[in-house]
Amino acid sequence: RRSYAPVPGCDGTGVTGEDYCYHTNNPLIYIADEGTNLGECQGDCDSDSDCDGDHLFCFQRGRRSYAPVPGCDGTGVTGEDYCYHTNNPLIYIADEGTNLGECQGDCDSDSDCDGDHLFCFQRGRRSYAPV
Repeated sequence: RRSYAPVPGCDGTGVTGEDYCYHTNNPLIYIADEGTNLGECQGDCDSDSDCDGDHLFCFQRGRRSYAPVPGCDGTGVTGEDYCYHTNNPLIYIADEGTNLGECQGDCDSDSDCDGDHLFCFQRGRRSYAPV
């Protein structure tokens, strides 16, 4: 394969033509006003410290906004803010790898990716990121 097609939720180009594991988007979930210890795609957060986990940050939306939250599906509650996960860099582990984490490759099938909601993104000449 000869493609540098972007891998959803990952940064960088990686190794040309190699395939990488990616995480499907989570739905937006409104937990509580001024929540704390919130996970990915959960709200309402007011600052990054309200989000629990590495690489989670509070995505601030306008008062009457349904602005899309990176890496999350749905519209959520208007004007509420949600925790989101920053993109990971693409990391080439091995040709035909197994037990690969998010943004790691080279995978050949979904079973090569280790974890819930991880799938193998097959890059080809005319690959497009899934929506």
